[in-house]
Amino acid sequence: MYPYSPRTENAKCVICGRSSSLISKAIGICGDCIRKKPEEALAAVRRVRAESRRYAHSKGREYG
Repeated sequence: MYPYSPRTENAKCVICGRSSSLISKAIGICGDCIRKKPEEALAAVRRVRAESRRYAHSKGREYG
């Protein structure tokens, strides 16, 4: 179970700056930017994923 509801607070898109409760706080990219700017969105997702993996590795977790 999640410690918080993922859609209770607004998150901000890192690409266009739009704020909405429909934007994932973890990824931070709105659906419009994913559809209209896929290259930029993918680059942002890769940065978030790399950061997440570094954090997990620092806690002794390994993910494939």
